[in-house]
Amino acid sequence: MVKEHILSFYLRAFIYKTKEGNPIHSLHVHSVLHRWGTSRYFSVVLQRASQCYVFKEKQ
Repeated sequence: MVKEHILSFYLRAFIYKTKEGNPIHSLHVHSVLHRWGTSRYFSVVLQRASQCYVFKEKQ
C-alpha cells in the first residue's frame, strides 16, 4: 500500500515537472525510490510509464 502510494506520488511529480518543461531524470526518481526501500519492480514500472507519457507528448 505504501509503495504504491510512493510510486503514484513520484509518477505525478514526473508528469507535472515534464509539463512544466523541467523533467525529473529517471535515475533521480530511481534513487529516491531506492532510498525509500521500494523494490526495483516499481522503479521499472515508473520508468516505463514515464517513457510512455513522454512518447505520447512527442506525437
